[in-house]
Order: sequence, then structure tokens, then C-alpha cells
Amino acid sequence: MKSILTFLLFYIPYTAAFTQITGTVKDNEGQLLPFVNIYVKNTTNGTTSNINGEYVMKLDDGDYNLTFQYVGYKTTNKKVTVSGEEISVDIIMYPEDYKLEEIVISANAEDPAYAIIRKAQAKRKYYRDISSNFECDVYVRGFNKILSAPEKIMGIEVGDLDGMIDTSSRQGVVYLSESVSKIYNKGKKSKEVMYSSKISGDDGGYSFNSAQEMDFNFYDNKISINRELVTPIAVGAMAYYKYTLEGAQIDENGQLINKIKVTPKNEMSPAFFGHIYITEDLWNIHSLELGVTKKSTQLPFLDSLMFKQIFVPVKDEKWVKFTNVIKFKMSAFGFKFEGNFAGVYSNYIIDQVDDSVFSNEVFKVEREANEQTDEYWEKIRPIPLTVEERVDYVRKDSIRLVRESPEYLDSVDRINNKFKATSIFTGYSYQNSKKKSRFSISSPLSNISFNTIQGWNSSSKVTFTKSYNKSRTKRLSLEGDISYGFSEKVWRPHFKIDFRHNRYNNLRFELVG
Repeated sequence: MKSILTFLLFYIPYTAAFTQITGTVKDNEGQLLPFVNIYVKNTTNGTTSNINGEYVMKLDDGDYNLTFQYVGYKTTNKKVTVSGEEISVDIIMYPEDYKLEEIVISANAEDPAYAIIRKAQAKRKYYRDISSNFECDVYVRGFNKILSAPEKIMGIEVGDLDGMIDTSSRQGVVYLSESVSKIYNKGKKSKEVMYSSKISGDDGGYSFNSAQEMDFNFYDNKISINRELVTPIAVGAMAYYKYTLEGAQIDENGQLINKIKVTPKNEMSPAFFGHIYITEDLWNIHSLELGVTKKSTQLPFLDSLMFKQIFVPVKDEKWVKFTNVIKFKMSAFGFKFEGNFAGVYSNYIIDQVDDSVFSNEVFKVEREANEQTDEYWEKIRPIPLTVEERVDYVRKDSIRLVRESPEYLDSVDRINNKFKATSIFTGYSYQNSKKKSRFSISSPLSNISFNTIQGWNSSSKVTFTKSYNKSRTKRLSLEGDISYGFSEKVWRPHFKIDFRHNRYNNLRFELVG
């Protein structure tokens, strides 16, 4: 009942009338800007542009002041009037002019960035703690792509990886998924409830996206990415970093924002590189764009991993995360991958999280999460799909429908169910894909072994499984095996009946003898 109420409370507001604002965001040289923050000024109601610089916002009728914010660029404000008809608003953003004209650094003097970092270090724990009591909604989209794939690995044909790779370009989308979660944080306690989930090509699956898993907090002293990496404002961070003040500028709220370049003291240091932006006087993180390498993480397959976070003020000195983007590139065994996970945070409620929300359960997926319609996703999706993403959804759904058809399942079964001469040594299996059942028997010739009790011995196993739903989470399994020792001349039979009712609370019944 609770899950149904959660769905209704979230879905009903989006069925109301709204006007759609669309557009693109470019820089002054005409380059499209991905993952630009776009929100109604002084609120957390907003969106972000997709990887092609396109954005969509849905607003009720009225007058709004939209803020366009991007790391390293001047914040742009645009007043719009919404009156029921779709409007287009294209934006050009200009690089921020960070100046150092009034700062004089003598030859042996310390860079002013160090004084700023020390003040940020002194306020690190304060901002970490005061921003830890909230609940909000998080939309996450994951998009991972193979840039190039080998035709063979150790002489074995790679093929098209079950339709994921275009055999001519050797490229393809391997993962596209969207999810919406409610996250709760209070001190060290946290919980995430995923109530919407969509995976390209799998209408019965649940997304691997998790707002908690991509929530890297740079107010912490260390962040674990294979090894413990020291954050730029951590206690003792100056032992790992060199800091350079590249400039400062006043934002639209009259606050001075310092742009500081952070550089690891050596390439093997457990440290980040990039830029962190610190607000003068408040000494909080305004935004950041930081990365790590394979040498700093000691991950040999990682080429690069970048983090981009932007915060907005909501209450007193409390700043909350508005967007969180993680981009990566990696290579292994002749494959080259790239991808990103983009999160948009909205509907914040500050300092009102009820303790009753928390339990031993830290992550939950609602049963109806993967049952949302395309119309639902079109209404709630804050980041518009790119052409490539739309094509992938259509293509993989078409492949899925073909592979779920009775004709296709029968053709696959006919091939797989053939008894071969090698089955005498490897065993035989028979499946009925339409009825979701499978029978198999192992060959005693493949299970010959020796031990001091039985001497030479062999065994054979017979299994039967049947699933009762599409996702195969409700399943009956029958298993029997018998072994014989030639020295002890004893038969050892064993059987097991296992019925799994669901995967939500792992209810199952088992009989073993």
C-alpha cells in the first residue's frame, strides 16, 4: 500500500497542466555545453542540459527568472513568461573572467590560494554536518558506450555482443538506464527508495543507478575509489596538493567566488586534479570539476574519471547539491569505453527528516518501479534524451520483442536442444523457453575424481527448473544427484527442492535430504 501511495503522490502532480520550455545552451564560440544547470532562481526546481547541450523544462503558467549555471562560465539569467504554449529559449554563455589584477605575489611568497584553502578546511566539517539533514528526489541517467571493440580476443570471435555492437563501426551502447529515487539523510544515517526505473532493452529489469553510490562528498577527508583519495580541503591535504589561485569573480548574488587550481604533488599521489571554486567569507564549495587518473587510483584499466558538482543556496548558510555528473573513459582487452552518470536533485526538504524513515534497510526498490509507461518518463524526465539515446531505446525494445516472440524462442530451443555426440561427455540439457522450464543431466564421465575415502568415484546430477513470472524471480528448482565410490562400493544420493517466492524479501522454501 505504501508503494502505491508513493507512486500516486509523485505522479499526480505531473499530470497537471504545464508549459514546456526547450532550447540549447552554447558557448560564445558556438560549442554546445553539456550538463549545464538550469533552474528557477532561488529554488531547486530545475534541470540540466544533456550531453548535446539540449534542455527541457516544464513549468506552470507564470513569470520566471531562469538561471543558467556552468562551471567556469558566467551565470546567465533569463526572464520568461509561461502562458500555455511551448516556447524555445536558446542561451549563449560566456567564459568567466577570473582576474588577478589586484593580487600581487612576490617571488617567494605563498600563493593566496593556500589561505583560502585553510579557511575552507576550517569550515569543512561545519558544512558537512549542517548539510546532512534533508530529503529530496534524485533523477539519475546512466549512459555507457563502447567506442571500439576488437573482432577477436585470444582467437575467439567477439561478434556483436548480443546485438549491442554495430559490426561495421565496432561501436554500440552497452547501458542506458534512468531512475528516480527519494533519498533521506540525517547525520550518518541514509536511505534510498527507488520508485521509477527504466532500462533500455529490458522492460522487467531494475536499474543499477543509485543516487547513494554516485554521491561522492568532497567535504569528507577521503573518498574511496579503489584506494583512499584525499580531497582538496581535507585535513592534511596540503601534504598532497599544490594550490594556485587563478582568479576571482563576483556572481549574480554579489558573492566573490575564488577559482583554485589543485594539482597533486606527484602523479602517484592519492589525490585529485582540476578546479575547486570556494565562496569568499562563507568558505564553502560553490562548485568543482575534479578528476583522477589510473596512477592516482591504481586502476590500470581507467583512463580518466571526472566529477562535476554544482551547489545552490537554499536556507541560511546551507548549500545543497543541484547536479552531480560523473564521466569516465576506460580501456581493457582491446575494448575502449566511455560513459557518464548524471544526477539532478530536486524537491529538497531541509531539517525535517523523521527518524522513523531509517532502519537496517538502506536501499529499496519499489515493486512497481519498472512498470512506468513512456508517457510517464516523458513527463518527469528532467534531461532530454539525445538522438542516440532515443534510437537505442527503440532499437533494443524492437530486439527484445523479437526475442520474446514464440517463433524466435522455438527456433533457439530447436538448436540448443539437439543431442550431440559430445553430450555423452559434457551432459545434456533441454529447455522450453515459452514455458520457462529447463531440464539438464550431467555426464558421470565428466565428474570422475579420486579421494582417500571413496577411491575413484563419479557422480551425476539431474536438475529441473521452472519460472512462474517474466523476471524469473518466482521459481521452482528440483535437484538430485548421486555419487558412487568404487573402493567403498557405496551409493550416496542427495536431493533438494527449492521454491523461491520472490526476490523482494527473499521468501523461499527449501527441502533437502
